[in-house]
Amino acid sequence: MSDSLNTLLKGLAEALAPYLGGSEDIDVECVVQNYVDSNFDFNDMVTDAISDVDWDDHEILTQRNFDPSDYDLMDTSDIDVAIDEAVDAKIGEALESVVTVDNILSILALALAGSEAGKRAA
Repeated sequence: MSDSLNTLLKGLAEALAPYLGGSEDIDVECVVQNYVDSNFDFNDMVTDAISDVDWDDHEILTQRNFDPSDYDLMDTSDIDVAIDEAVDAKIGEALESVVTVDNILSILALALAGSEAGKRAA
């Protein structure tokens, strides 16, 4: 407990001491803690309070009302499309570097077009 609350409880205990059978040394903090522990179950109180709440009435985000598109997030179908597109792009890049007759001819044509012999042949 905070010091100010503890001081307040001690002052209350001193004021009530004459009416409590003459005992002047009362551990008020302990008495209050015992009373609260024996009369209140805060876990049950909180559970009871929140179990009756319909979270949809309060615009609370729950798993049931969560829509990824509301937050510009990808869902599983968006992720599948992104994966397919990335794989297709990588396959396309890999195929461009494969040595084929067409690739060799286009490279030779570019080389000849830039050389003196290629210019004379054109």
